[in-house]
Amino acid sequence: MEQLIRQLAKRRPIRRGTVAVTFDDGYLNNLRVAAPILAKYSLPATLYLATAYVAAGQNQWIDTLYSAFRARSQLRLNRSALGWGDCQLSDVSVGESAYRAIASRLIECLPAQRQAVLSEIDAQLAPTIYPPRLTMNWDEVRELRERFPNVTLGVHTANHLDLSTHSEQCDREMELSIAQVLAETGDRPQHLAFPYNRYNAHSQEQVAAHLRSAVAMTADPVVRATTPRYAIPRLEAPQELWLLKSWTDGGFPDFTQRFFGRAWTSAH
Repeated sequence: MEQLIRQLAKRRPIRRGTVAVTFDDGYLNNLRVAAPILAKYSLPATLYLATAYVAAGQNQWIDTLYSAFRARSQLRLNRSALGWGDCQLSDVSVGESAYRAIASRLIECLPAQRQAVLSEIDAQLAPTIYPPRLTMNWDEVRELRERFPNVTLGVHTANHLDLSTHSEQCDREMELSIAQVLAETGDRPQHLAFPYNRYNAHSQEQVAAHLRSAVAMTADPVVRATTPRYAIPRLEAPQELWLLKSWTDGGFPDFTQRFFGRAWTSAH
């Protein structure tokens, strides 16, 4: 990522087939699974930490919500806290729709609001089991930095906050997340991944006051010499290896635009 930013700052053309590997959130499997694979092939990567979750050793809110639905022992959910009515979760399609609707709403919530809803859902659904800790703590982040120096730490805000909905919180989220990484590792992060790929002009300006770059999924998935440093496009790696290969062989997106009329960024 640092090499890419230097090229963008000088408006240098990006060589076809160039790839920057990035990971969001700070999941434990970044240390246990991804980092050893990257090291095997001498690949650098950037890891964007949602620092409040790392500090608490706490699972991401979406994982908490998912596990509550997955391991629920109760089949009725009152969603009055969200301004909705009851729903019967014995119907699989209703349960899936309810989960997606709640997740979509919680994306735009502040942390305290989010936690209140999650606590209410947990009390109502009474899940029979809870997942293990999925997020790294600071000791594990330091282990990652020591064992895998090719992994650069960035930030993903402190609270995994939607900065397009809460751009007034952007400056605070930047200061807090940067300070936490600096205090715990001695490294000052320079790069951000916008949570949920959401941003606006104000949040871009706020981020620019603190960091050197920000990434998000955008309409044009290719990084170009003219790409702004605070809206660098990215793609979510697919399960299908053939599709990943097509994205990284230097022909993307010209081939798919020629034959399908658009940049083919999904297997479906």
